[in-house]
Amino acid sequence: MLSALVFPGCGHAFLKRYAMAFLLASISLVSLYVTLMAATELAQGIVDQIQSGAIPLDIAEITAAVSRADNADPGRPAALASYLIVICWIVGIVDSYRIGQRQEKI
Repeated sequence: MLSALVFPGCGHAFLKRYAMAFLLASISLVSLYVTLMAATELAQGIVDQIQSGAIPLDIAEITAAVSRADNADPGRPAALASYLIVICWIVGIVDSYRIGQRQEKI
């Protein structure tokens, strides 16, 4: 449950599988950093356009600008990093469950 609810790698750390815990946590942290930096850049670009007058201060226009910028390139590093976080989370949950079941049988 730790891998599912807290952060990828927490379940492995609890099960004393420190190498896998470090790997999942570090991949997830780097991916999270890339995703947050991309979101910050996108937000700053929208703010700059609003301040310059290119985008009016209207929620519909701002939402449209965010959607256009967000859907511009699905192969961008932030999208790939988001997928990587989800993959790490799923691997962490499944592998922690598998290890826990194996340890419970012993």
